[in-house]
Amino acid sequence: MWVASMQPKHLVAVGPGMPVVDTYRDIGFPGGILNAAFPPAWGAGLNADWAIAYRDALQIGDNKCLQHGALHAAQNNLNSLAVQIPQHPNDDAWHHAHSIKNWVSNINVPVFATQAWQDEQTGGRGAYFYDQLDPNKTWIITSNGHHTIHQYSHGIMAQLQSFYDHFLKGIDNGFDKTPKVHIWHETDAANLAPNSVTTLPKLPVKVKAKEFHLAPGGLMLNDKETAAAGPGTSYSYPLPAPNVIDSTGVFDRTQTGGVTANTWTVSPDNPLGRAVFTTKPLLNTFTSYGVSSADLWVSTTANDVDLQVTMVEVRPDGQEQYVQRGWLRASHRALDEQRSSALQPYHPHTAESLKDMTPGVPELLRVEMMPFSHVFRKGSSIRMYVENPSMIGLWGFQSILTPQTVTVHHDAEHPSKIVLGELTNANVKPELTECGTVDSQPCRNNPVPQP
Repeated sequence: MWVASMQPKHLVAVGPGMPVVDTYRDIGFPGGILNAAFPPAWGAGLNADWAIAYRDALQIGDNKCLQHGALHAAQNNLNSLAVQIPQHPNDDAWHHAHSIKNWVSNINVPVFATQAWQDEQTGGRGAYFYDQLDPNKTWIITSNGHHTIHQYSHGIMAQLQSFYDHFLKGIDNGFDKTPKVHIWHETDAANLAPNSVTTLPKLPVKVKAKEFHLAPGGLMLNDKETAAAGPGTSYSYPLPAPNVIDSTGVFDRTQTGGVTANTWTVSPDNPLGRAVFTTKPLLNTFTSYGVSSADLWVSTTANDVDLQVTMVEVRPDGQEQYVQRGWLRASHRALDEQRSSALQPYHPHTAESLKDMTPGVPELLRVEMMPFSHVFRKGSSIRMYVENPSMIGLWGFQSILTPQTVTVHHDAEHPSKIVLGELTNANVKPELTECGTVDSQPCRNNPVPQP
């Protein structure tokens, strides 16, 4: 995407997958909280790659490569994410210079894009930047799943080959007449093929904002139901929350025929350490798509706190299926109203915009969820956990550790809710998929009784 934004004259087409478009919001500080695990690990991995290149160049006597390898390794030591990101805890000039977001609209060649919502390395947030591209030149496949889906899915590779055949080789294979948007639903972990596909003529994907309101007793109500009056829901912070751990280090797709999945366990699941809200069983299947916002009125006994919102599907078979997460540090709650919408809050994350919480005073914290698409089946429930940040994939957070009591308010003056994008007329099958088969969306036994 960086190369394409510079419009080199010989560039014909590009095929980006799972980009980091905004270094601050996508991977460095999701919700303003330092991602202390993945960025430094990535920087170390780059140096390891240069060490391998240096070794190989030494063996064959390639002096030019030796010089370049030594230079790159030395520069990476000074400029690696492990060194630079902690020095830039707010969205500043460094992040702007290292983020492609301001130049995406310069791309003027055909694009074949892929996006995995649960990408354990770069996350799913980069997907909506594709809306800045020319919709008449952009093809995109979005899917649940994992960082390497664009490398190992035969379905994606076949379409990518047709794209390149048409635009690079000039083959009249009809690719330019194909739908430009393919939304894969419930892609299987074993064969990386979708259970069903919704196609659209072109971007953007239009959705309807659907509100679910929080209520006493752990209820989450649809927008036609009325919440009863009652006190807020409180929890102790910072008790540990369950991890969703990536297993790519254990399972290699090329060796196991494609089997890989995240793991998600009930433990730790201390009911004192989170607030949980669940809808009644759905009367109709609800298919979500894209960005969403958890709009929570929160008070706490300290001056700052970190929130992690975890979305799950509670299935009739007694299992919980992981869907997606989002994060926000309370002191970063300021909004850019012009860039925010009902479905997506935009936080400036600048030093000037930060403001501590006043203990005991409720404030509106709009938590930006990482984009996702999920089929919540008829008979299932939608659930939201509000908890302390925990591991997700290769990400780990340097969160606030001040002991405190956090309260999520849900009365008439503080109408907490989550707003999801509803994909109407989605092409999905009515049957539940088997638990544990959907790529990067693991299941566990339901630890919370239904309201």
